[in-house]
Formats: sequence, structure tokens, C-alpha cells
Amino acid sequence: MRTVFSAIPTIAAFNAAPVQFYSPAAPQPGASAYGALPYAELPIEAAQYVQYPIAQMEAPVEDAQAGSLGWMCLGAGAIVVGAAAMMRPQTAVAEADLEAATHARTIAAFAVSGSLAAKAPKRAPAPVMSNVTDTLSTIQGPDLYWEEVGPLQNPPKEESDFKEYDTFSVFLAACAKHGVDLNQPGITVFAPSNRACEQYSATYGDLTKDVCAYHVVKGEVSTGSLSSADLTTVQGGKITYRRMFRKDFVDNAFCGAMASPPRSSYPANIKASNGVIHMINEVIYPGGRSPPVGRRRSGKTLARNLVLV
Repeated sequence: MRTVFSAIPTIAAFNAAPVQFYSPAAPQPGASAYGALPYAELPIEAAQYVQYPIAQMEAPVEDAQAGSLGWMCLGAGAIVVGAAAMMRPQTAVAEADLEAATHARTIAAFAVSGSLAAKAPKRAPAPVMSNVTDTLSTIQGPDLYWEEVGPLQNPPKEESDFKEYDTFSVFLAACAKHGVDLNQPGITVFAPSNRACEQYSATYGDLTKDVCAYHVVKGEVSTGSLSSADLTTVQGGKITYRRMFRKDFVDNAFCGAMASPPRSSYPANIKASNGVIHMINEVIYPGGRSPPVGRRRSGKTLARNLVLV
């Protein structure tokens, strides 16, 4: 709405007839565009205006002239008020902005309380290496295949079909029974799997204390050092090393052999917290390459050691 002020003296503004302001109104048919206006000296071209009275202001000012300082101050004040109103920030918030602002305040509140505060990343703990006993209790032993009994299965299986991973429970149980300490520091253990222990027991009986202790060598020896290392065992005997058929033999068994199915692989150089583990394919015993006194090895056992990989 536009408001029009007449440039009248200050005395007239405060003591004369009520001041008028004008609001747009549709022109009446047949009426002149400016005929109804009492202030012809200030025509408004946009539209006809209707007069509305404003209450008379009873505050006479003496000795004022038209265009006086008071009127100029009044106009300047109106301009300042209007400009301030235009510059005032809008308080209305769009629906989407209101939702975003509420969400931001919620996140800020949680962040201050610590519920959603950024957490400092924690360093992952260093892996703890297990001792020989724990390692042999959890590690996968030699990979086993169906071999010659595969075609006899229902349904038949190939000789090279994987069967299962062997374990070391028999050897561990025998060492625990006879008090052979596999957790003493700085040792090398030649570990026979369950299959090797079962084959030995079928011919020579259960594993004795001497047989178990014969698998433990003082000092940590890798397969690359077997030829030059002292292979004296905690039992007191000494293991004989041989290199033949592209394999590392310790007495009658080989270790560290990686074969293709259907033959099993025997990993070596397995680190533990207190030593090194080498998987072997047969049980070894005091006396080196000879069987225990009063025992004879079958031809099948001897032939198996000579198989080329």
C-alpha cells in the first residue's frame, strides 16, 4: 500500500483538519481520475484513491514554516523505520530447512554429550604368537586325499580328491602323558601327524617317552640349516640328516615336502613363540634309520619313503 504525505506546514500537520491518506480503489464510472482528490498539485497516475481520516495530532508547534526542520526530521524518521523493516531478517523457515535445522541441533546435542562424538581410532593389538603346543593344537596338519580307497567310496571318488586335514592330537596327548615339555624355550619340534602315529602304533605300539622326546631338538633349526646344525634331541640321541630324492630326510622321515595331490604336503619352518615346527610324514625314534630293538618295519613303509615327488 502506498501512502502519500502532503508537503504542508508543521502547524497544519498538528492543528489543522485531520490528515488524509489514500488507498487504491477502482475508479467510479464516469468520474474523473483526479476530480475527487483535494490535493491536485500531487497527482498520482497509477489509480484512483479513496480517502481515510487519521486522528488529529494535538501538539502545536509555534513559529514553524512550510518545509521546516521538524517535517524533514519526520520524513527522515519514516525512511529509517522503513529501511530497518526491510533489512530485518526473515523469521519464517521453510519446511525442509526447519527439518534440517532440527536434525543439526540434535546431532550437535549428541556430539556435546559424547554419544556421537568422534572416537579416536584404537591401534589393533599386535598378534600374539602361540607356543608349540597351542600351535599344534589349532594348525591344519598335512592335507589328506582319498588315494587308492577313493574309487571304493559310494559314490566313487578320485584318488586326488581332497579328504581332510590331519591333526596332531595323538602326538600331543603322548607328550603330555609322558611329561615331554613342548613349551620350553628355543626348541625345534619334528611333529608327526595322527596318520603317522597310527601307522607307527600299528607296528610298534604306543608312543613311549623316549620316542616323544626324540622329536624335540635343542635350539631353533630351520630346514635350510638341517645339514649343518647339531640335531641332538632332548632324549639324548642325535637325529641323522640326509638329502635325497629332492627331500630333506631326518632319519626315516622327510619334512618340508610340498607335493601335488594325491600325495600330501608337509609344511616346515612354522614359527611358534618358543621355537620352530617341522611336519614329518613318519614317527622317528632313537637309533636313527633302524627300527626299535625287536621291531621290523614293513616293506610298504620303506618303499613309501623312496617315492619321488
